[in-house]
Amino acid sequence: MIKKMEKKKINSTGENIDFYSDAIGNAAEFSFEEFLKWFNANTNITEVVDSGYKDFFGEILKGKLYDATRKNSKEMTALEIGCGGGRLMNASCKYFGKVMGFDIHSNLALAEKFLKSRGNENFELNKINDDRFSVENNSVDFIYSYIVFQHVLKMNCFESYAKEISRVLKDRGLAIIYFGRPRFFSLIISDNIFLDTATFILDRFIFEGIFLNLFRNGYQENGQVKVNTVNLVTTMRKAEAVFKKNGLKILEKGFTRRNKGFGTQYYLILSK
Repeated sequence: MIKKMEKKKINSTGENIDFYSDAIGNAAEFSFEEFLKWFNANTNITEVVDSGYKDFFGEILKGKLYDATRKNSKEMTALEIGCGGGRLMNASCKYFGKVMGFDIHSNLALAEKFLKSRGNENFELNKINDDRFSVENNSVDFIYSYIVFQHVLKMNCFESYAKEISRVLKDRGLAIIYFGRPRFFSLIISDNIFLDTATFILDRFIFEGIFLNLFRNGYQENGQVKVNTVNLVTTMRKAEAVFKKNGLKILEKGFTRRNKGFGTQYYLILSK
């Protein structure tokens, strides 16, 4: 049985990384399959693969990104921030010529095993060190990250990644970055579309627009966590300001959906 990670107080980025890395390591020690399922609460490896294709082609390659890359995708290099067990990278490798994956955990050999088992060879995996990618300046065509930045604890860490994205992205390169949507009224997502819409509006204009933007500098850190709790929520205005400060242009902004309702993440499509 996988060791249960108890809820605890996290005070620093280093502690947060260790907490998540330990949880991933516990799953890896139990079995290869449990390691793969851990990152998206899938039930089996087939579901891991299927959900990876669904999220990559549905959430990463949104309309204008697919249109901008489809003709020469095999000539492009992509970078995934928070590659986990390779769920999204498996789909990404089928689309791009080369894919680089970065993550904080120490079990990337298992992610490599998974990716090779799916017939992929056009990838490399790296451990993130000090919020930096071991990649040359202006060398990446496409960067993406999904269900990752909501688990980053500190805003200064978010800002460091924004700086790195700008550093490694080529001129006219593209990125899509998801991050935690501020939620207070809609912490419990409802299947009732009217209730879900009402709580989304309350969060957007009261919790996010007034409380966080005016009194919390556009974000809220949550250090009282258990594994896969949302650690950081960021207002759209704050995230836009962070990326613009680092020389990136905002091409599109939006949010994830849950059926007909609203999901837990915002996204920004960026260009350099």
